[in-house]
Amino acid sequence: MRRRKFLSLAAASLATPALNISRAWAAEPGAPLPIPEVMEIGPGAGNTLDAIRGTREFTGGATSETWGYSQDYLGPLLRFRRGRTANISVMNRLDEPITAHWHGMHVPGYLDGGPQLAFGPGETWAPELPVDHPAATLFYHSHVHGRTGPQVYRGLAGMIVIDDPEIDDPLPHDYGVNDFPLIVQDRRFDRSGRMTYSLGMMDRMHGFQGDQILVNGVIRPKLTVPAGLVRLRILNASNARVYDFRFTDGRQFHQVASDGGLLARPLAMASLQLDGAERAEIVVEFS
Repeated sequence: MRRRKFLSLAAASLATPALNISRAWAAEPGAPLPIPEVMEIGPGAGNTLDAIRGTREFTGGATSETWGYSQDYLGPLLRFRRGRTANISVMNRLDEPITAHWHGMHVPGYLDGGPQLAFGPGETWAPELPVDHPAATLFYHSHVHGRTGPQVYRGLAGMIVIDDPEIDDPLPHDYGVNDFPLIVQDRRFDRSGRMTYSLGMMDRMHGFQGDQILVNGVIRPKLTVPAGLVRLRILNASNARVYDFRFTDGRQFHQVASDGGLLARPLAMASLQLDGAERAEIVVEFS
């Protein structure tokens, strides 16, 4: 059976679970889940990310200092199309060097935005990216040597989706309706509700872990989904925490893609573990 046909048949026979991302201290859900705006990246000019300072009230009415790409925290969802050159400009409006690293994307090393390509305050980096990558969910973030942790923690990160016109994708793909990005992060807050980042001895040994879970920049948000098949693109954008995602009733869902793109066949499972920077796509039927 051809891969495309198998995906179509398998997706039609999924179980009926209800999603919840929870920990022992995660009580009631919060504000509605924000859906990142989409920036279509093509061969023309005008695709610009500005690394800027911002502020955000995460909890308790307290204002936290944040960084983001063209917004106060995190960045837009970047959409690339396989076979089409992508021109993008990244402007550094902060007071220290940054990069924009296309995590997991098949590009030459001199274009990948790694530590060797850091650029300083007031500078612009404008790569021309040859997009030759299978359909996938990827991750972009600043990647400066010795500063990646705090820069990503403050918000210099976002999701990438690559579309492949050669693939007839039968899975849900109506963005913001039945196809949702979930950028999962843990963050630490002081008693006033301000986001903090201070490395103690245990943080340096085991990695910095927060005490609250954010999805798309909101603590334990809620999402209303349509009845039927829903695609969730999950990104672990935390600094050090490993997550075990499962449904509260223990029922199965299907993983349809990993870091490398669509799987050869859907995999039925009851839990999904993601380490730092890992991505996965699952399909669930909500009814």
